Amino acid sequence: MTRSRQCYLWLGGLVSALALAGVVGGRWYYTSRPEDLLRRGQEVLLQGDVREADELADRLEGSGHPDHTHLLRGQIYLRQGRFNRAIEEYNQIRREQQALLAEASLIYGLGFLSLRQWVPAERLLAHVVEVRPDNLDAHRGLAAIYYDRWAMRPALEHLETWSRLDDHDGQPRRMMGLIYLQLGSKERAVDHYRAALARELKPEVREEVVFELVETLIQLGIFGEALACLDEHPPGSAEGRSAFRELRAEVLLGVGRTTEAVRILEETRGTGPPSTRWLRLRGLAYLEAGEPRAAVDVLQKALEMDRHDCRSRDQLARAYERLGRRAEAAEHRQLWKDSQQLLQQLTDLTHEALRKPASCPGEF
Repeated sequence: MTRSRQCYLWLGGLVSALALAGVVGGRWYYTSRPEDLLRRGQEVLLQGDVREADELADRLEGSGHPDHTHLLRGQIYLRQGRFNRAIEEYNQIRREQQALLAEASLIYGLGFLSLRQWVPAERLLAHVVEVRPDNLDAHRGLAAIYYDRWAMRPALEHLETWSRLDDHDGQPRRMMGLIYLQLGSKERAVDHYRAALARELKPEVREEVVFELVETLIQLGIFGEALACLDEHPPGSAEGRSAFRELRAEVLLGVGRTTEAVRILEETRGTGPPSTRWLRLRGLAYLEAGEPRAAVDVLQKALEMDRHDCRSRDQLARAYERLGRRAEAAEHRQLWKDSQQLLQQLTDLTHEALRKPASCPGEF
C-alpha cells in the first residue's frame, strides 16, 4: 500500500467529519435565530442543495448577521471549488467572534485538507488547536498533513493527542506503528501495533494491522507471537486470506515447521505468476530441505521481480555457497551489501526528514 493511500485510509471518517462540522445533532428548522439558520444552511448544503443554502445565507445577511453569513457563504464556495471567494468570506469574519471563527477554521481547514491544499489547511487547523486544544478533528487533520509531508515529529505529536482524546480508536496507534517502522524502530512499531489491535478498528483496517504487525515480528525473529497473532486474528476478506497464507508459511518456516510451510505454499501457488514473497519462501524451503539447486532457480526469479529484495539475495548467496560456486556467491554478497547500503541511505534520509521543521511556506 502506498503512503498516499494510507494517509487517506487511516483518516477513517475525516471527510464525514468535514461534512458534519458545525451541524450539531438533530434536525434544524427555520427560525429567526442566526445559529439555527446557519445550521439549517449547513444541513441542506450537506444534502447537496446549494440553492437553498444560498437563500439561507441571504436571510442571514438580511437579518443583520454578517459573520454567520460569511461562514455559510464560504462553505458554499468551498463546495463549488471557488477557493479564492471562500477565503475572502473567511477573512471577513470578525476576529472578536472567536467561537464562530474557530468553527469556520475547522470547517475550512478540513475542507482544504480534503482537497489536498496543505498550506491553508495547516494554518486553519493550527488555529483551531490553539483556541480549542482538545478538538479531535483538528488533531486528526494536522496528523494527516504532517504525515503526508513526511514531517514525522509533529505527526506523532498530533497522533498522541488523538489517541489520548479518543482512547477507543486504534487508528492513531496504527499510524504511529507505521511511522516508527518507516523510521527503522521496529520494537516501538510493534508496541503501537499491539495497542492498535487492543482498540477499535474497522475490519479491513484490523486485517492490515495484523499483517503489518506479523511482518514486523518476522523481521525481529519473534515467530511465536507472530503465529499466535495469525491464529487470533484470522482474515475476513478473500484477498486477506491469500496474503495471510503466505505470511503463515513464512512464520512456519521460522519455527522450523518446513513441511507445513511447503504444503501451504503449494496450495497457494494458483494458476497465475507467483509473488516475490512466494518465490523467496519456496527458495528458503528448498534450502532447508537441502536442495540448493532448486532454490537457485526460484530465488533468481524473485530477484528478477525485485532486485533489492535483500532476503532473497542472501538466500541465493547461501545456495551458491552450498553448491560450491564461490564466485557467484561472492557476487551476490556484494549485491546484497549494495542494497543494504541503499536501504540505509533511505533510513538516514527518513531520520533527517524527522528533524526538519513542519511549517509550510506561504500565506493564507
